[in-house]
Amino acid sequence: MFIAGCEVEFLIYESGSLKEKRSVVKSLINKIKSRFAISVIESGDNDLWKKGKIGFSFCSLSQVEIDQKLDRILALIEQEHRLEVINCSREVFKI
Repeated sequence: MFIAGCEVEFLIYESGSLKEKRSVVKSLINKIKSRFAISVIESGDNDLWKKGKIGFSFCSLSQVEIDQKLDRILALIEQEHRLEVINCSREVFKI
């Protein structure tokens, strides 16, 4: 079994307040959760209104499935027009 974990850091240029930022982040989290049925959280930069960070994880039986799903999730995040990804760290563990 393989376990993937990923943290994505991004900028939200159009955000003018924490309320606007949280709206964008919450929308992104809900979109990822509903499309991929995985665990997603806001993992940092909670007090910054132009910068966000989310983390997610999931399991699979093969490395190929892990890589494909990670690529699809990251593509979905990068398609979000309200933000720009500035850093992405990912790890895969075999158990």
